[in-house]
Amino acid sequence: MQPDFEKPYRHVNVWLGIISVTILVLMVMLVINNSIKDINTQLRDDAQLVFQNTQEALHASEHVLDGFQAYFKTVDVVDYRKLEEYSRSIRKEHPVIHMTQYMIRVENSELPDFLRERRLEGYATFRVTEYDDNEFRSLIPVAERSVYYPLVFMDPMDIPSLSLLGFDALSSPLIREAVDKSIESGRPRATRPFNLHNGGTGFMVISPVYTAENLPENKDQRYDLATRLVAVVIKTDNILNSIEIDDNETLTYAYFDQDSKSYSLNRTINGEIINEKSLLPVYSNTHILSIAGQTYELTMERQLTWTDLDYEWIAFAVITTAAFSLLLFNFVHLRIQSVRASQRAQAEIFQEREHAQVTLHSISEAVITTDIDMNIIYMNPIARRITGWNEEEAIGMPIDTVFRLIHEESRKPVNSTINECLSSQGTVLFEEPAILINKNGDEFAVENSSSPIRGHNGELIGAVLVFRNITHIRNLSKKMEFQATHDA
Repeated sequence: MQPDFEKPYRHVNVWLGIISVTILVLMVMLVINNSIKDINTQLRDDAQLVFQNTQEALHASEHVLDGFQAYFKTVDVVDYRKLEEYSRSIRKEHPVIHMTQYMIRVENSELPDFLRERRLEGYATFRVTEYDDNEFRSLIPVAERSVYYPLVFMDPMDIPSLSLLGFDALSSPLIREAVDKSIESGRPRATRPFNLHNGGTGFMVISPVYTAENLPENKDQRYDLATRLVAVVIKTDNILNSIEIDDNETLTYAYFDQDSKSYSLNRTINGEIINEKSLLPVYSNTHILSIAGQTYELTMERQLTWTDLDYEWIAFAVITTAAFSLLLFNFVHLRIQSVRASQRAQAEIFQEREHAQVTLHSISEAVITTDIDMNIIYMNPIARRITGWNEEEAIGMPIDTVFRLIHEESRKPVNSTINECLSSQGTVLFEEPAILINKNGDEFAVENSSSPIRGHNGELIGAVLVFRNITHIRNLSKKMEFQATHDA
């Protein structure tokens, strides 16, 4: 509503006061809104980084099992000393892995001979066991069944865990469910979370070792071929200890049980910083972790605090509004048209600023965009972390300066896919092995691809380069090949 300047001056002052207060409120709200957007952007970036790091750490367990499978397929007699050395190196490299386990298939008719062999090997009290149903979860002799998968090796084999030797994987419905799924699919499968024998919670990722390369379609035949099982135990505390978050953020790691429709596991870091009685809002960002057939939720939260507000901008808004109101009061009776134009300009500025906020984050891969001359115009946080360049340094730099590639074997420089992408104006995948040398001289094995960016009229205006760090995958693959070759 526009003020009526034909009324007495007293009414004009009232309208000026209303306008001044309104402008002040809008500007303060704009400052608060910008602070909230900054918090949400930071929260999304932090949550995305935590999710990616955690997902990579947990997926490593599946690659570890692939390595164990490769080893067992190359040997007839397992050298437990070498197996222990390899297991220790794996646990050191992947801290989320709490324990590795090895189980052998034993038919009911073979059980007496199996027990006799184990005792001759030095395990005088070895027996095949299962948990009883009482609240203390004691280990008792296993019930009669046609097939067993007793535990014959684990690392670490400390005193609290020693009693687990001989535990039959098929005696636990929760573990058997994962065993059945892994044998039927031929892939690693995770159990639901459960209480570990020596305290804490976690889950197992189990993979079968078959006696044949080509698996039959018949599931019963697959069971006959699955003579061994390998597993890694992931402890919840190890996962949480590997995650770093800011002091003003909370992280919840949860498992939602689809059968009971409830959370059977829910652990929170820094949960005490959320004040449920506070009127200040809480913002959250959730990602779904997929681990060998099971899903977990990672939720990061942050509560708005008074210290998050930009008081310098609020003070600027107050001072600006006061100065504007004073000028408006002094000249309103002579400059009504100017005042109206000023008000329209203020509204346009507010609207432009309101719609100028955009977000280019929340992506799980490293991303760099360039203009048509291959100069960098944007890098997401993951790209900055891998290349070692911050965005302020990299903007305007040629892509080949920041994204330096060499051939993995010849060590000769190679071009990124950006060059061919801009030439062909199509998507390009880099299929040769390549090493990225970042700003600090660190080297990473990477996969990269590029796609063109087009304007509204279809003209080529640049390209987007997407890449990811596959160093740990390639190192693990080489280590497995080396181990399999030398142990064979």
